[in-house]
Amino acid sequence: MLMSLKKIAIIVLAIHCVLTCYTAYILLVKNFKKDKKSSQKIWTLPDDEDNWNPWGEEFENEKQNHPLNKYQNLPEQQKHKWWFNHSLDFGKQTGKQKENIIAQSESGTRSYNIEIWGKAAIGDIICLYLWEHIFNGKLEKKMKGVWSYGYRKIENFKFKFRTGPGLIPIKAPFDVENLILILNGRNEEKVKFAKVWLEFLPKLKYLKNVALVLLGNEQCHNDWLLPYMSLNGGRVNITFLVYDSPLIDNVHFFQWPLGVATYRNFPKPELRSLDVDTNRPFTCNYVGTIYPHSSRQQLLEIIQQNKLDQFCIVKPRKEWQAAETKESLESYIESLKLSDLTLNPVGMNPECYRIYEAMSFGSVPVVEDVNTPGDCSDSKASAILGVESPLRLLKLYNAPVIYVKHWSELSQVMQKEFLLSSEEKKARRIKIVEWYENFKMHLREQLIMILKRKFFYGN
Repeated sequence: MLMSLKKIAIIVLAIHCVLTCYTAYILLVKNFKKDKKSSQKIWTLPDDEDNWNPWGEEFENEKQNHPLNKYQNLPEQQKHKWWFNHSLDFGKQTGKQKENIIAQSESGTRSYNIEIWGKAAIGDIICLYLWEHIFNGKLEKKMKGVWSYGYRKIENFKFKFRTGPGLIPIKAPFDVENLILILNGRNEEKVKFAKVWLEFLPKLKYLKNVALVLLGNEQCHNDWLLPYMSLNGGRVNITFLVYDSPLIDNVHFFQWPLGVATYRNFPKPELRSLDVDTNRPFTCNYVGTIYPHSSRQQLLEIIQQNKLDQFCIVKPRKEWQAAETKESLESYIESLKLSDLTLNPVGMNPECYRIYEAMSFGSVPVVEDVNTPGDCSDSKASAILGVESPLRLLKLYNAPVIYVKHWSELSQVMQKEFLLSSEEKKARRIKIVEWYENFKMHLREQLIMILKRKFFYGN
């Protein structure tokens, strides 16, 4: 009887061991398969790991920690604070009380995820300007740059930015609900590429809201976009357009700045190391391409006739270059750092990268205030706000730039410049850098406010 019990105990123990080993085997196989799927997911969408909290600090302390705050202790006569004549609301004018009530009721109660997909081509011109210069976001690269991505949390909004050649429709996240899509509509070739993305949007079955940021056509031929707008049955709720397009109504279409040439690797200056105190050895600069029979050629002739090249850095070239060499980029940036004024003749459009690049280094843009061929006429927003094109966005926010109607006025500009004291020039450099930094901050705030109103508050 005792032997029988021993046998039974041994058999039970053996069965228990077999079942334990089999269970362990099943768990290992499942975990292996799960890890394999996980690795495949990371390969295609490297930034979606659930166990990583990427959300950086919010922007609450930006104003308090602003590097230019050291100038707030200057004597009153040296302070150069700027104020806008118009509200910074790009959309319909709404009361501050209503905005505060909305913010208080929503903030902290629910988080909203917003994807930003950058496919503007030409080195992602406005993609990187929006993310790195406006949002102050960082980028990480995976698969040797096939994917670039970043994260930002502002208030109760979580922004996830994606760009790079790996971002194609079939690889884009299928479960996106709220999307900012950045595209290029500068010419016919770019429009064809943009349409591929816009026609892909209806296939995203969870998609609720779409905002488009579009590098518009330099002659403002953007009517191809109209069928894709929600007011015409399309999926795009709102569009932020670069250049003074007549479509801009501050209801469905809003204006967006061109920004700096990120496709040429133009940097975002570190404000803490930016020298606005030291006297600059040159009064002005012009580094750029000279086209025959253009105002640029007129500018060069006027500089030579008035012998202004002895006071200015003048480096013309005959052919446009799509990419800068390291040396040519450094030379251009040095010209901005060493000059009090940067001359900005028109190209295909009055708005050019050089305007924003000069301001970022404290050099005041001298801007040619004339219309160029095309359809960039005044819009509905122009009549409402009382600001005419060209360069409507800069005028709306009272950008501290110098406007000229013809380059024959340059000699007068230079005479006034020679009369300014070192302290006045220093104060002006502080003013232009402050204005530009605040301009970018307000652009971000207004973009978020419009997204709130259009995406989540239903008006």
